[in-house]
Amino acid sequence: AGRRADDVLLNVSVLDPYGHQATDLSKNDFIIAEDGQRQDMQSFLLSSVPVNVVLMLDASGSVVPEIASIRDAAMRFLEQLGPEDKVSVMEFHTDLELIQDWTAKADEVRHALSWRFKPGMVMTKNGHTEYGSTALYDALFATADQQLAKVTGRKALILLTDGDDTSSKLTYSQALNSIIRSGAVVYVISKARAL
Repeated sequence: AGRRADDVLLNVSVLDPYGHQATDLSKNDFIIAEDGQRQDMQSFLLSSVPVNVVLMLDASGSVVPEIASIRDAAMRFLEQLGPEDKVSVMEFHTDLELIQDWTAKADEVRHALSWRFKPGMVMTKNGHTEYGSTALYDALFATADQQLAKVTGRKALILLTDGDDTSSKLTYSQALNSIIRSGAVVYVISKARAL
């Protein structure tokens, strides 16, 4: 008896040298290999599938000089999205704050970035305020567990940070596992070099 092979769906995104989605691709532009053996491609469909994107912005004290450039980078990314894509914006420091829930309206996201995204402040034990620390792993875990769980379909998380966790209660492994469970693809834009 012949062995039955199940179809495997592969989602691929291709960008041109200018960072725009390539739209003139054909089946012949792709090669699929498994264990070094070329595989037949049964079907090829070029389409734009809506994506749910969390913009996760570092607002801790260590990036205060970079807040404007983080905002600008988020704004530039927003320009790349399609009309059916949904966006949610989180900022994190010691705490995690939802500054824009899921929306397909770019104007709402721009408003959140312009007016709600600012350095995070926390109250000290003696009643003063200071810049928040960087609880990156806690924020990743909560974002995956709560915000990404609200949507279905393609999911992505864009993380703009200096990359240094200084105060999380959870571990890198716990944060990573929560992201994997969410099914989101993660893109990290590090501002560490700029500091």
